[in-house]
Amino acid sequence: MPSGGVPSFEIPSFEIPSFEPDTDLEALFPDEILGAPVTVQSANAAAFLALLPAGSQERAAFEGFVSSLGVGVDAVSIGSGQFEYEGSSEEITAFRAAGVETSRLFQSLLAFAQSSAEDPEAISLEPAVVGGKNVTVVSNTAEDSTSYAYGVQDVVFIVETDIPAVAEAVMGALP
Repeated sequence: MPSGGVPSFEIPSFEIPSFEPDTDLEALFPDEILGAPVTVQSANAAAFLALLPAGSQERAAFEGFVSSLGVGVDAVSIGSGQFEYEGSSEEITAFRAAGVETSRLFQSLLAFAQSSAEDPEAISLEPAVVGGKNVTVVSNTAEDSTSYAYGVQDVVFIVETDIPAVAEAVMGALP
């Protein structure tokens, strides 16, 4: 069974306006990583969709992702946690689909990421133990990026970083 990882793909950085947060999802983020505070925000998928331009390929792909989960848009949340490490801004992204098994969430995220990738064939998945957790290391050779994904309960956490110490610390701090 996959650990809940997904390939690296571009998730727009977003400042959540005044949308209702998912406090259960936010509670799963660590308070700090490597001594730096983590700033967390979240929103349900409906609020996130409102940030994507109507008729855009990104919006269509995200709507397909939500539909593939078999739950309503209100059951899906997205969270983001930002922190600084040695002058670099780092981010943890989390996707929560209330009541959906981690393996299904992983497969849906993978399909979403591949549909959004410039070169889906450039994406590879490798199981690994990082920070004491069974994760999926996702490499995208076309974008020269590495992500680490970890699933727990009905949530998949993703951190994209080229810094092994960051990956170790993030994964080690997650539930």
